[in-house]
Amino acid sequence: MTLLILLFLILCIYNVKILTIGFCGSTYLSTEQTISIRGILSILILIGHTVSFVQFSYGKAIPDFLLGCFIGSGYLAVGVFFLFSGYGLIHSFINKENYLDGFLRKRMPKVIIPFALTNIIYIVMKSIIGEKFNYKEIVCSFFTSSIMPNAWYMITIILFYIVFYIIMKQFEFKKSILLMSTFTIGYMVLCYILGSGDWWYVSCLSFVIGMLWASNEKELINICKNKYYYFIGLSFIAFSLTYRLDIVIYKIFKISVDSLLIMSSILACSFFTLFFILLTMKFKFGNKMLTWYGKISLELYLIHGLIINIVSKFMIINKAYFLILVFLISTIAATILNKLYSKLIYKLVVSEQMSNSFKVSI
Repeated sequence: MTLLILLFLILCIYNVKILTIGFCGSTYLSTEQTISIRGILSILILIGHTVSFVQFSYGKAIPDFLLGCFIGSGYLAVGVFFLFSGYGLIHSFINKENYLDGFLRKRMPKVIIPFALTNIIYIVMKSIIGEKFNYKEIVCSFFTSSIMPNAWYMITIILFYIVFYIIMKQFEFKKSILLMSTFTIGYMVLCYILGSGDWWYVSCLSFVIGMLWASNEKELINICKNKYYYFIGLSFIAFSLTYRLDIVIYKIFKISVDSLLIMSSILACSFFTLFFILLTMKFKFGNKMLTWYGKISLELYLIHGLIINIVSKFMIINKAYFLILVFLISTIAATILNKLYSKLIYKLVVSEQMSNSFKVSI
């Protein structure tokens, strides 16, 4: 099993370019770079969820040190997804003329179509293998993660996109950043008060970090360039000290409080996000395999939970074989879904644009 993790790590660092002099400049969070990183993150989440499923559902201990590191680390990867979203929205708003024109029409199908159709696939496939749902549960599954475990991310990002659009249309830039940041933090607090699972909100602060970084990018890059190794070292140390801080406190003081876990997770994710930004300034990730996985990362993220569920019904759990099988089937399924969703999104967006152009011409 450890060999599989080593293969994953080799895939991540293969063809990576390290700049010994200078920085990546404007390409550090380019589309090419972020696509490759999305590939790494989607595989990381798949491995983490699969390993956690084996341990917690079947009571099988995970003795491998490398493998154990993946348990409970998915929220860090999701934090980077939120970082990319927050950064991308503000960076595009600053650099693209009339960016908000048709924003919802162009942006929303890219998340709603994969989310809605994958949720339907979950309902159908889970029904086939014996699970039963009433009409209320089916309807609620499009607004909660009751049937598709990873639905929470899609619901949250859809909400963030809508609120972002409304705020940016109504207020000037600096005030919009402040209001969107306030909304995000308010969302996190509300989720905590309502008793939502901590995965609903512990990664969301990275969305704010992405927005703030993009809105002050030049100044922050200049600051980091002057003391790069100091800042990347500091961010890594801060992450190391806050990651699972609740466990450290429990072992020392025998105190276990849920709020400690939540706070340590939020802090760890935030520091990890900052560390990751700094890392991309010196390291350029990318190879053909990562690019491919990056392009199917959303579908892989959405569908792998169902694959884990189905595979576990039809085989005796063996950690290595189970992980390999889930990985391969999820990859095939994600590739097929990506092609299907891409065609549907293209037809929907392009046909809408052509229709609007026709109306204007008339």
